[in-house]
Amino acid sequence: MGLTDLQRRKYEALFRAYDVDENQVLERSDHTDIVENACKVRGYHPPTREYHDFHAKMIGIWEDLEALADADGDFTVGPDEWLEFYESFYHAPREKYDQVIGARTGLMIDMVDLDGDNGLNLAEYRQFLECYHIDPQHADISFPKLDLNGDGRISKPELLQLMEQWVFSDDPGAPGNYLFGPY
Repeated sequence: MGLTDLQRRKYEALFRAYDVDENQVLERSDHTDIVENACKVRGYHPPTREYHDFHAKMIGIWEDLEALADADGDFTVGPDEWLEFYESFYHAPREKYDQVIGARTGLMIDMVDLDGDNGLNLAEYRQFLECYHIDPQHADISFPKLDLNGDGRISKPELLQLMEQWVFSDDPGAPGNYLFGPY
């Protein structure tokens, strides 16, 4: 099974968001930029313990991605490796998705959950998009679709459901496909 056009478009759009320096490969420095943005949002600055602990936890996302997607061992993830990484979930047991994506999904909330409610309100979701260099104006369109129960926040259980839709869904109307802005 190959990726559908929609899946390819949304994975490529997220690749472009991750590729901060726009050099057509993902590398540690791209992810570090995203983590630094999240540290600023949270008010964490070096050399504080909060900064170092948060930074180490968040850079683990890159380390996992590099270990799983860098097929040629060059310490970068190219566009083809990125697409193969996501396509691999379609051919693997469900446990792989749960261990790789599911286990890290909660960290998306941890990045910008400033009020500590284990969810994202609209303002926090905007900041999340900004951390990834995605236009935060998309939050106004996306958030109402992502707030599955209409309570004004995206909870961790909702985010898990949305992320699963984002990874697997080929339905352009699926709420999860709005998670990272337009594709």
